[in-house]
Amino acid sequence: MIKKYIPIIFLFTCVISSTIHAGDSLVPEDVYTEISRLVLSNQYRDAEKLTDGFINGFPDEPAGPLLKAAVLQYECSDYEDFSREDEFLVLIEKTENLARKKLESNSDDLWAQYYLAAAEGLKGVWIVSSGRFVRGVIKGRSGAKGMEKIVSGDSTFYDAYLMLGSYRFWKNVALDRFSWLPFIEAERNNGINEVKIAVSKGKLSGPLSNTVLLEMLLEHDPTEAVEYGRKLAKDYPSCRLFAWQLGEAYKKLKRYDDAVRVFTGIAESMANDEADDGSGQLRCWWKLAVLSKSVGKKDECLYYCNKVIELGRSEPVYKRQKKRIKRAQRMVEIK
Repeated sequence: MIKKYIPIIFLFTCVISSTIHAGDSLVPEDVYTEISRLVLSNQYRDAEKLTDGFINGFPDEPAGPLLKAAVLQYECSDYEDFSREDEFLVLIEKTENLARKKLESNSDDLWAQYYLAAAEGLKGVWIVSSGRFVRGVIKGRSGAKGMEKIVSGDSTFYDAYLMLGSYRFWKNVALDRFSWLPFIEAERNNGINEVKIAVSKGKLSGPLSNTVLLEMLLEHDPTEAVEYGRKLAKDYPSCRLFAWQLGEAYKKLKRYDDAVRVFTGIAESMANDEADDGSGQLRCWWKLAVLSKSVGKKDECLYYCNKVIELGRSEPVYKRQKKRIKRAQRMVEIK
């Protein structure tokens, strides 16, 4: 039991001894690195425990609730489960309140400004992830403005470029009907480049932020998303976050065999994950059913639809996946 907590104690010691100070706010790089390692290997519960430990150890620091909110976001993306939205929003509000309190005592605290803006941006991303795209982009605007203010005063504050570039990109995707205008394409490219800067140079960005970059590439250039996604899958073979996005890129390009390989791998990972009730596997088979239909593979489509229907016999799965199950049933009936 004692050994279990040694890594956390060690990390908090590192926070005190090696954390970067900007104004009065802590920047827990070592804690973030460990959280990243856990999330990249699908160990979300352990990542949450680590953030809880940091929050308890440093209750006045906005970094704690922000990091936990980020973990919840990655978790909900992997499992497609937004049932903890209330908890997420409480963490965001706590981050904002703590950051404002820091700024009251030191208005030049750039990291406090960052945490405040990041909370707004994270809220916007959550809204987008839950299917409310335009509302999410609008919600993220204030966060992006906050990041813009930071880099206008310090162009080497690389973490701010993650949200700045992401907002720049998705704002122009929302303006897609004006895509013939040359500045729209330029803005998207600028947004991608800014996110790349944050990934490579940010202190609280790093490998996990590649999920942001991959999502942008999926929209902008699926072929590049495949190339980058394959690299990430090689570097982080157990990470489902990157695998989901790589599978989507293959699906967009109708690379059937590659998509089958990736989504089958995710389904196997989900089958061995106690936190998944079967919905993760179902999502994989549904994606392959849709892809099979789009490329004219009728027998394969029927096969994957039946796998969806079989998993849907579980009541918890049916409640969460009713729409997909009913669509699979209709596709089988048509066959």
